[in-house]
Amino acid sequence: MLTMVVPLAINLYLPALPEIALAFGVDVPRIQVSVGVFLLGLGLGQFAGAPIADRYGRRSTAMTGMAILAIGTTGILFSGSVESFFVLRTLQGVGAGVAFVNIGAVVGDLFERQRGARVLGAISAVQAVPRLIGPISGAALAMAFGWRSTFLALLLYCLAAGCALWSWLPETVPQTGAAPERSLLRQATRGYRKALGHTRALGYVFCLACSTACLLVYVNDGAFIHTVWFGLSPTQFSGFLAANVVALVLGTVINFRLLRKHDAHLVTRRACVLQFLATGTLLAHVTLMTPSLPIVVALLMASSGVLGMITGNAAACYLEYFPGIRATASGVAGSLQFLLGGAAGTALSVFHTGTLATVAIASTLCAFLAILALAGARPAPAPRP
Repeated sequence: MLTMVVPLAINLYLPALPEIALAFGVDVPRIQVSVGVFLLGLGLGQFAGAPIADRYGRRSTAMTGMAILAIGTTGILFSGSVESFFVLRTLQGVGAGVAFVNIGAVVGDLFERQRGARVLGAISAVQAVPRLIGPISGAALAMAFGWRSTFLALLLYCLAAGCALWSWLPETVPQTGAAPERSLLRQATRGYRKALGHTRALGYVFCLACSTACLLVYVNDGAFIHTVWFGLSPTQFSGFLAANVVALVLGTVINFRLLRKHDAHLVTRRACVLQFLATGTLLAHVTLMTPSLPIVVALLMASSGVLGMITGNAAACYLEYFPGIRATASGVAGSLQFLLGGAAGTALSVFHTGTLATVAIASTLCAFLAILALAGARPAPAPRP
């Protein structure tokens, strides 16, 4: 349930973006900033919550994050201006980040690299559920009850997930019996210095951040691509979002099979190349030809699908370097991942040219940077027997 919070917070309200823009008297590219600021808040929340999770445990930190998310969501139900809407979306992101950072940490606490990659891949598949049903459900809610009903549904889910976390989430931080360091700030600084100072491990982080930004850029601009450029209805828009989710699930299934015979690092490298080829082809298509909806959708699906062979693998390879501070390490990865995605999405909204070339250029650049980042990454050496 915790895994599904972030994709629900992003995807549930996407079909209602044109209605929200109309309600606040702005255009669609302007209201799409709300996606970017949520991702920025998500990155900041993970950065702040990670050392707290290492010090006080995964369970209490996850509960705190869910409470902050619920407060931000409640505020949106009563927001009366686009500025307050953006601020509350940022607060939502912070709360989601504080909760979300515990997922990778729990997996790292329990599993070694190859199995951890498969578990994180399974988590990516679970995240596909709200990505699949979120836009469809959001479109139905918005058409029947208005755009605020999508946030009411999110609030109810937050409350249900909070109860589930309270009842069932185990604490995976080992209890050593030693007194914790006096200063949380000092502990956080030491942990982040260690995580940010490991060059070989950081290659995985930047690869993960840049490859995920390809999808987040599309999510940010999806309403423009489908409803403005191609003139589709919110329901049709939801269907094409669902197609990308199906591609991501297929990529995750393929990754499961590949990991039986190939190292996670090798699979990640080849998947990054495939993502760059897909985004580069998209850029060539929208700049040299008249954009065709089937071709654009197929290339976006390809770019999303190979992400299922990158995220879990890169995260597992990275977390293996930091057995004692996995939440802090996960916070670094998550913060950079969503800060870059949020910055790319916000910049896309600000500098949008009103054409499909904008999103194609951004996606291709992110995919190229992912390949460069992975060139400097190396798997952690196997522990001595």
